[in-house]
Amino acid sequence: MSIKPGSIIEATIERIGTQGDGVTSFEGLSLIVPKTTAGDKISCEVKYSTKDRIHADLIEILEPGNNRIIPPCQYYKSCGGCGLQHISAAEYKNYKLELLTKSLKYSSISLPDLVAWFSVGEASRRRAFVRFDKSGKLGFYEHQSHNVIAINKCLILEPALEVLLLPLKELSGKLDINIEGWMITNTDSGLDITLQSEDDRKLKNESAVLGLLQNFAKSNKIIRLSWKRGNKITPVITITKPFLKIGGREIILPQEYFIQASKTGAEAILNAVIPAVDRGAKVLDLFSGVGVYSFALADIAGHISAYEIAPEMIKSMQVNIASNNLKDKISAHCRDIDKLPLSRAELSKYDTAIINPPRTGALKQVATLALAGIAKIIMVSCNSQTFTRDAKILHENGYKLKSLSAIDQFYYSHHLEQVGVFGRV
Repeated sequence: MSIKPGSIIEATIERIGTQGDGVTSFEGLSLIVPKTTAGDKISCEVKYSTKDRIHADLIEILEPGNNRIIPPCQYYKSCGGCGLQHISAAEYKNYKLELLTKSLKYSSISLPDLVAWFSVGEASRRRAFVRFDKSGKLGFYEHQSHNVIAINKCLILEPALEVLLLPLKELSGKLDINIEGWMITNTDSGLDITLQSEDDRKLKNESAVLGLLQNFAKSNKIIRLSWKRGNKITPVITITKPFLKIGGREIILPQEYFIQASKTGAEAILNAVIPAVDRGAKVLDLFSGVGVYSFALADIAGHISAYEIAPEMIKSMQVNIASNNLKDKISAHCRDIDKLPLSRAELSKYDTAIINPPRTGALKQVATLALAGIAKIIMVSCNSQTFTRDAKILHENGYKLKSLSAIDQFYYSHHLEQVGVFGRV
């Protein structure tokens, strides 16, 4: 059955789906409408349909459900950055926890007596990619679109990021280059910004662009400003090296790196990971990034071996290991774990494994971990579905989920961070 685009449908939403959109049934198909919640009686306009789904845009709330509230952000109707500002705090927490717990229960994985919950709240995002388009708009994409919604303020950004929105918009308009956007990160030593542009060739107005960027950094207290053209990134100006403070040590950050989206979220993850590691343990840190877990555990573990695919992050780790006199405690190795997971023989010397894969999970490596018999496996994940899939493999090979933490660091979105500690039964 196919429903024509532009058709108007009236319906009552039954639930919120796994992607944060309202879901109900209509003529035997699933009707999916963003920014709606259970009990909402709505009218909506069909965007497109498939053999089993109708995707539609909300036109009007005819009658609100019991859990519907007025969204606090003025850009909420159009901006795709947040999807769940329209539901009550109690329903929001319940929805996110059920995303995780229902998935685990469906896979026959027993939950611990208590699932810890931590939410970062508003004004917490320390890292964001702000987009810019040729019409002069700076902001975030519209929901399921590449149309940029211009914003002047944002409820989820740290104040240090929010105050840069208008200055960055003005600067972007002056640069006269094809800009994709700006990656802004508030590190522990200050703001680190990268301009991302489409053209990787040397420009005729290169010196003028560099001058504007350098002046902007100095005027806005940016500690480092870089320019990424295509796949190549170069520093424009470095006033102070950006670093993270981990375990009392300053960990210098490379040109490109991954850190958790919020500082309080990162702290909550460490508060779930660190107590699970025994003193003197031989630890494996998989998908290590810049080594946050390795450096946080340096005074606890006997030895830590870190593995990461990105050479620049491993080089950074090695520099930080040397500068903090940790060569006897931490070793860092560059390896594509997805293509070449550590073997059972390589895994046999470890007591504990920490694995923090991308959203796609780490199916091959988890399968090998499950067979290796490591006493304790700590999984950190930003995707409840792949977390459950990988947890099921551990469960089927004699591991029990000993503790579980749900960390809501992607505030107002359907995303959830989780930390699970698994031990041999």
